[in-house]
Amino acid sequence: MLDTGRLCLNGNALQIFQQGLAFAAAKEYEKAVESYGYVLQLAKNCAEVWYERSLALECLGNYQEAIASNDWALRLDPDPDLMASIWSARGNALQYGLGEYRDAIGCYDRSLQIKPDTVQPWYHRANALLYGLRCFEEALANYGRALMIDGNYQPAWRNRGDALMELRRYPEAIGSYDQALLLDPTDELALHGRTCALNHSTLEERQPTTRPVSFFEDDFDEDTELSGSENSQQNPTELDVLSDSAILRIYPLLIIEDMEGRREIVLQKILHVVGRDPQSDIRLYSFFASRHHAILLQFPQADGTYSYRIVDGNLQGKRSTNGLVINGRKRSSWNLTHNDTVVLGSDVRLIYFAPSAKI
Repeated sequence: MLDTGRLCLNGNALQIFQQGLAFAAAKEYEKAVESYGYVLQLAKNCAEVWYERSLALECLGNYQEAIASNDWALRLDPDPDLMASIWSARGNALQYGLGEYRDAIGCYDRSLQIKPDTVQPWYHRANALLYGLRCFEEALANYGRALMIDGNYQPAWRNRGDALMELRRYPEAIGSYDQALLLDPTDELALHGRTCALNHSTLEERQPTTRPVSFFEDDFDEDTELSGSENSQQNPTELDVLSDSAILRIYPLLIIEDMEGRREIVLQKILHVVGRDPQSDIRLYSFFASRHHAILLQFPQADGTYSYRIVDGNLQGKRSTNGLVINGRKRSSWNLTHNDTVVLGSDVRLIYFAPSAKI
C-alpha cells in the first residue's frame, strides 16, 4: 500500500484516492477502478494512481487494460522504487494473464535492474521459467535468489520443490516442501507435492533427513537422537581436511560444507556471527540456513589455547528457523569439542577441530 502522505494529491483527489485504496483492500476492485478514474480526471499525471489502477484491473482479469495503465505510469518517469514495482506488476499481467512468459521475464529484469534485492521479481521470474518456459535449472537458481533475500518467503519454498521434482531430485524436493509446510502447515499444494516426491523417492521407507521432525520442530526432545547414532556420523578423517598451514597451536579450525563446497576457516575472533547474510563473519551458502543462524563465542583456556561455544540464533536472542543439531541431537547451545559436527540444515554442516588436537 502506498504512503498517501507523500503523494502530489490534495483535497478531493487525495480523498477519493484513499477511498479507492480502501475499496481495493476490501477486494471491491470495480469500485476501486472507478475511484481511481475520478482521481485521474483531477490529476492525470500521478503515476501512483495509474499503478494502483493497474493492480485493481489485474485482479478483475482485465490484463490488457492493466498493462496499458502500467505503461501510462512508466511514461510519467516515477521514482525508482515505484518504477521497479510497476515493471514487476506489468510482468505479472503478462505472465499470469496473457501467458507471455518471455515478455514477462523482460519486465522482471527491468525491475531487478533497479532493485536487485527484491524478493517478488525473482520469485515471479522463476515461475515464468518453471511453469511457462520449462527451464528448470534456471528457475531453481531464481528461487534460490529469492530465498537468499528472504528465507521465509513461503511460496518460493513450495515452487522450488516443484522445480526439484521436474529435475527428479526428490529428496531435495521433500526438504523444500517441508520448509514450505513449516512456514504454512495449511498449504495443500506443498503437501501434495511432498506426497508425490515421497512416492518417487528412492528413499522409500527411509525417513528423509530433511523432515521437520528431525530439524525444525520446536518441541524436539534434546535427549532424543536422530536416525542413526552419534557414532554413525561419517566425518572425514582429520588428515583429509587439515592442511599443514591449518594445524595451529592456539586457534581452532572450522570446516564448512554447504552449497559452495568445502572450506576451512580459522577461528580467531572473540565473536563470530554465522549465517546466510552476506555481512556474516562466517557466511553460509544454504537455503536452509537462517540469515543470522548462530553465534560462536570464544573462551580462553588455561593452556593458552581457545575454545568456542555455539549459540543458536542472533545477538538479540531470536532463534534460527532450523536450529542446531550437534552430534545427532538438537541443542540451543553447546561447548564445542574436537570433531563435533553441527548440522544447520539438510545441505550444510560444520565440523570443529580443537587447537590442541594431535595429528
